[in-house]
Amino acid sequence: MKLLIGTNNENKLRQFRRIFVRLAPDIELLTLADFGVTDDVEEDGSDLLTNAKKKAKFYGEKSGLISLADDTGLFIDALDGEPGVHAKRWHEGTEEERYMKILERMKDVPDGKRTCRYTGVIAVYDPARKDFWTYENKLEGRIASDALPGSGFGYDPIVIIDKFGKYYSQLTDEEREAAYRGPGVEELITNSTYFMEQTTYKNCQSCGMPMKMDPAGGGTNADGSKSTMYCSYCYQNGAFLSPEIDTPEKMQAFSKGKIKEMSPFMGLFAGLLVKGIPKLERWKKS
Repeated sequence: MKLLIGTNNENKLRQFRRIFVRLAPDIELLTLADFGVTDDVEEDGSDLLTNAKKKAKFYGEKSGLISLADDTGLFIDALDGEPGVHAKRWHEGTEEERYMKILERMKDVPDGKRTCRYTGVIAVYDPARKDFWTYENKLEGRIASDALPGSGFGYDPIVIIDKFGKYYSQLTDEEREAAYRGPGVEELITNSTYFMEQTTYKNCQSCGMPMKMDPAGGGTNADGSKSTMYCSYCYQNGAFLSPEIDTPEKMQAFSKGKIKEMSPFMGLFAGLLVKGIPKLERWKKS
């Protein structure tokens, strides 16, 4: 299937490409440049969700394709939520001039009151169905006393992320993807009925079992549609979402037990199937 990424920001495009190649390689990503679209949608909404939905719908209607757009904002408690949704328009000038202005305004703010958060929203619009799928995530952090330019952009050089214990500008590509766009895309391809219908996986993305060995052909949603991402046992038992199954070892034990239940023949292969289960990103310790 095809998905249009509704942004002219090359940094975002590169990140989305990496994420989809890793999580859903069968989805063909298209850019605005592929359609010769140069329009920039005015982000005049009062919140991030409004802006993201406005962009996704505009590009979706223009291209006729399912379109994804996102919007992010930096919310600083000591500045009453500024720059917030108006991150790019909060202060005239370059990115460096904007983040240096924040440091100037916060020069007398003590460490304990420099809390902030990056909030990101993803919106996907389907022009055929005229509906949206949305996702929101918040990344807690604090404003540093000094800037540390690096590989990031925007306000990244002055934001220290609690989860990683370092500047956003210092994050690796993998860490940056895990911050919000990666989980958002994973949620999209996991729980969006349309994407589950259109994307076929050879192996269960939870236990690693070949999908062709699942007699049910994958989990069944409440509306009768099939999950082509997870086998029927992982899907029905919520293994991929269960907070109790939080280590590779627990996943292997779960998978081995469930595969054995399917048939004596498949049980013979259970041990082999689960030995090679890779450690998923959600089990990596930062």
